[in-house]
Amino acid sequence: MKRVIALVLCLGLLAFAGCTGEDEKIDLKGGGGAETVTDGTRAKAIVLLDQAAAFLMKGYNEKDGSLLPAEQGGFAFSTLGLTAIARAPKEVRQKYEKKIAKTAGFIAAGQNADGSFQARKGETNYVTCCAVMALVAFDREKYKTVIAKAQKYIVDSQFIEEALKGRDKVYVGGWDYDPVDKKDPKKGLRVGADMSNVQFAMEALRESGLPKDSPAWKRAVKFLERSQSRSESNDVSAIIADIQPGNDGGFTYSPTESKANGGQPKILANGKKQYISYASMTYAGLRSFIYAYVKKDDPRVVAAVNWIRKNYTLDENAGMGKGLGMKGYYYYIHTFAKAHYTWGETKFKTADGSKHDWRAELVEKLESLKKADGSYINLQDEKWLEGQPFLCTAYVAEALNMAVKSIDEQK
Repeated sequence: MKRVIALVLCLGLLAFAGCTGEDEKIDLKGGGGAETVTDGTRAKAIVLLDQAAAFLMKGYNEKDGSLLPAEQGGFAFSTLGLTAIARAPKEVRQKYEKKIAKTAGFIAAGQNADGSFQARKGETNYVTCCAVMALVAFDREKYKTVIAKAQKYIVDSQFIEEALKGRDKVYVGGWDYDPVDKKDPKKGLRVGADMSNVQFAMEALRESGLPKDSPAWKRAVKFLERSQSRSESNDVSAIIADIQPGNDGGFTYSPTESKANGGQPKILANGKKQYISYASMTYAGLRSFIYAYVKKDDPRVVAAVNWIRKNYTLDENAGMGKGLGMKGYYYYIHTFAKAHYTWGETKFKTADGSKHDWRAELVEKLESLKKADGSYINLQDEKWLEGQPFLCTAYVAEALNMAVKSIDEQK
């Protein structure tokens, strides 16, 4: 989540969850039919979604279909708004069908010759991934050529073994904010990769139908391993000797960074650095493993789920540190919902043995946070743009979409 991370997060990171590629359907159903969910939760979610969608469409430009002016990040935010409304249940989406058709055209027209989409320097990966998810959500078939071109761009932007040397090899399989020159990575914006970029890239690739046998998935799993606090599968110490992974099963921002504890790692008795796991990246890691076709009973996946069982909450971005739990809160909320939907345990059992209907609890929480105009805002986190109500509201709409989808699939 660097700089403008939030500006271009779209969700379904993409995050991923909503739709999947046509080559193989991922089993994302919300759980077994033995469990019952009251229609009341769904009805409340639809009310919130309806209000959120109305807010997102307030800035609609009849001329070009954008959802915000260019000076306010119009293109990037339009991808987020389109995804949220296009993935919404029919009773919400149908109200805006004609308008969002124009928004989809606006986004498609922003594709560059190399397959990427309009973006300021430092945002290309996020914006391209969000554009892919938006067009897939609106009409996969109509925009299949545009989507395929963007998919190739995303795959080609992944860090590969041959392009990196020395310490930089910890980033193999990941994605950066902007792609790098494969022959000389130093010509790029920077050499680095992080879980936030990675979860959006993987969501976009899975949604756009990247084949299961693509090497991109295997490479991505290696990056996931190096970002997970699990020494059995994290070999980062073999590349960077002064880093020692933790063992709690959670995820950090990257193999060499965590946003928790103000970005400060633990310094161990042996002098090595250990980066701290936190919730939004752990949820991102969980769903990314599943998108990459890693089985749900795999020890790496189980370790991530166990971290979540111990740290389940809707009150904060757990693990960030004392007084920092609201950092990236709405980003966390949308990743929470997408990951729980993908995992598929409707009554999520936490470490204390209690069971939580994450959908009902999510809807209740979001009801309590809604502003009078249907929007959401996080004034405790301006750094990651959560002081921007459009962004927070788009995140919330995506989270609610996942809750409704889970309920509908359970019936």
